[in-house]
Amino acid sequence: MTKVLEKSYIDYDIVIGGGGAAGLSLAYRLANSAFSHLKILIIEPDSKQGNDHTWCSWLEGEHIFDECATTFYSNIIFKSKYLTKSYPIFPYRYRLISADKFYNYVLEEISNCDHISIKQGKIESFEETANCVQLKMEDQTSYQCRQFFKCYIDHLPSTKDCLYVDQHFKGWWIETQGEEFETETCTLMDFKIDQAGEVRFMYVLPISKTKALVEVAIFSNNLLSQEAYDHILGKYIEDHLSLKQYHITEKEFGVIPMTDYDFKKYNTQKVIAIGSAGGAIKPSTGYAFSQIQVQCDYIVNCLNEGKEIDMRKTKPLRQIMYDKTFLSVLLFGDVPGDKVFSDLFEKNKPQQIFKFLDERTNILEELKIMSTCDIGLFTKALIRIMK
Repeated sequence: MTKVLEKSYIDYDIVIGGGGAAGLSLAYRLANSAFSHLKILIIEPDSKQGNDHTWCSWLEGEHIFDECATTFYSNIIFKSKYLTKSYPIFPYRYRLISADKFYNYVLEEISNCDHISIKQGKIESFEETANCVQLKMEDQTSYQCRQFFKCYIDHLPSTKDCLYVDQHFKGWWIETQGEEFETETCTLMDFKIDQAGEVRFMYVLPISKTKALVEVAIFSNNLLSQEAYDHILGKYIEDHLSLKQYHITEKEFGVIPMTDYDFKKYNTQKVIAIGSAGGAIKPSTGYAFSQIQVQCDYIVNCLNEGKEIDMRKTKPLRQIMYDKTFLSVLLFGDVPGDKVFSDLFEKNKPQQIFKFLDERTNILEELKIMSTCDIGLFTKALIRIMK
């Protein structure tokens, strides 16, 4: 039975602060007749019409938002100086979703719902009271709601308070005249570039035989100039993909915080952080889209069943420790990052790695995977984070 929230003077039952992956994933689920009695507002600073993000995830079976996918891959390639190998990943698929398709798909669904509205604007502040959450907008308007789902990060945590490293990336969508790409295969990680004392890899995601996203991802707290990213991309395309004639159709750039900071500790029953603001970004990899769906499914189930929302239940404690340990290994550079990932892919099937990273393995499976890594190295990292 759907929970009916207590009545008082408010503007909205639910306000979703942010119309990106997390906010719209939640709104899509609430665009359902089961929630038509709730008055819902989405507040987003931008128009959300462009292709400003690319979200990837490995999936087994059919999943929500498959309709938004630009393409799926049945094979992945891993490359480093230690290992070069192509893997079939059945029963998994590696899914690529372009932001413009996702935005259009969800916004069209929401447009048919009388109980959900969207306001373009920026939330300046919010304050929780005994009966509601008061939101103050940058244009000085204000709203009151019973529950506020916050999808944006106010301030990034200090590196003094937690393990923290940025994953910064830049990608070019390129188009070639000839058929240069295999549409069923993507390069998941290619470490065969100058690591520059950091963790750096490339990935190549074709969407046709003539078009692909080529992207560099770097784990470090030192952002580069845009020209430096462009140099890496151009050199990789020429030297590794052997392409000299191509056209850049789009570019994307972003910074993803990879941290063990506990974003959920400030949650209440009225103010609930989700998405990147709620710790959905996996600290050890930077992937977030799948965990966002886990969070949103949990929230909707709680609303349906009238249960209190405790976001800590969306992630097992032992998985938090695994992420902390792996992040510590990458951050402190006890061994090159390409060696860590090479060990994983050399000694484990990608399906088992995916299952582990999706936090669906049991303890015996997890011990088996960990045994394929440098036990001494990870023990050292574990001791370091326990101090």
